[in-house]
Amino acid sequence: MAFGEDFLGDRHAVLMQARDVLRTRVIAVAPNAQVGIEDRAALFVWLPAGTHDQVDRVKRAAESAGRLELLEVAGPAEHAAYYASESVPEGYDVLKCWDAVAPEHGITDRLLVAKFPIVREADFTSVTAEGDSRGWMLVCRLNPEAAKRFDDAAARAFAMSPRGLIAIIKDGHVQSVPQVSSERFGGELEITGGFDETTAKGLAAILRSGRLPFPLKLAAERVVDRSLPK
Repeated sequence: MAFGEDFLGDRHAVLMQARDVLRTRVIAVAPNAQVGIEDRAALFVWLPAGTHDQVDRVKRAAESAGRLELLEVAGPAEHAAYYASESVPEGYDVLKCWDAVAPEHGITDRLLVAKFPIVREADFTSVTAEGDSRGWMLVCRLNPEAAKRFDDAAARAFAMSPRGLIAIIKDGHVQSVPQVSSERFGGELEITGGFDETTAKGLAAILRSGRLPFPLKLAAERVVDRSLPK
């Protein structure tokens, strides 16, 4: 995993930062992996006796920007006006989704969301993956400023009929669009998105690790057969 040709700056210092971020992510999905710097120009991940599934999970962990944003979703009236006119209201952006995310709200595969996030990944003071009878989720604690912003947004959404929505965006893509179930959360959120255990734990590790200082790209991949003579 190496720099792009257009990268400028102190490569060694940035590589050390990226190594620490990547190590946190990789160990969560492959505890026996090792992460280091090669020739002061690239990062390497060594995965002894790794399975194909572990390799895929390590690649996803490395490629994730580590961005998570929670955005207010416009109400049914705003969506209806947008679908009729194709004019995006001031203060909103449009996100494309694979499916109709909330048909009961009259929302199809185009989602109107506020331009400015209520919460970003930097606002989390802790993130853990937890599972119960409902499935796997992320349990997140917010700093006081973000907790107040989220409660203000939740109160607005809870007052809507039907109840309003919050969009959860990971690396620029819609992860899920849950309906707000309370007007106050007190700084603790449960983020769902159809996660299984591995995905939830991997995403929690990504969010705890922070953003990578630069995008990573796979430069080479080698498989070593230790049964062969040296």
